[in-house]
Amino acid sequence: MGKFIFGIAGIQYSYFQLGGRGFWPMQLFRAAFAGVPFWNRYHHFGPTFSLGKETDDFTLSAAYKKLANGPIYRSVPGALIGGSGDLLGDRKNGGTATAAILGQVDTINDDINYEILNRTQYRHLLHTGEIRMRFFKRDGQIYVTLRGTGTGNWALLNEIFGEITFSQLIRLNFPTAKKIKKE
Repeated sequence: MGKFIFGIAGIQYSYFQLGGRGFWPMQLFRAAFAGVPFWNRYHHFGPTFSLGKETDDFTLSAAYKKLANGPIYRSVPGALIGGSGDLLGDRKNGGTATAAILGQVDTINDDINYEILNRTQYRHLLHTGEIRMRFFKRDGQIYVTLRGTGTGNWALLNEIFGEITFSQLIRLNFPTAKKIKKE
């Protein structure tokens, strides 16, 4: 039995390395439901967090780079495959991350404006949707604003759980983060 499980895991890993994305049963599930309207409407969420006071060690650039250049799970919740195609690999500008259940996400970084964008791809369960994480500095404090928008399925659940999920992601990456504003 153990050889069978490791054999399946090896085949799945090879599939990822060749450019395939996602666990095949979930791919079938997503394929069956892609494009089928279900509780879809325009939806959004957008809290802002104070991440802390800028110091020599904690700068606007450092806060941004922690998510933009680090392991994929820091910026795409539930992601197992990074932009490099490696299991738990790093985020890559212009790459594709694969969230375990929901599907593939385009990962785009704007190093000039300190903004991270995750955009769902076709057959992602919440397609069409995106989240922007914009880092900025004001009065010596570093902030991040999350802006999630979409017209895909499960709109109400996405408004509630999307905000909870991405807010928790910020808190895990920046333990001193405090929500200061909710859109």
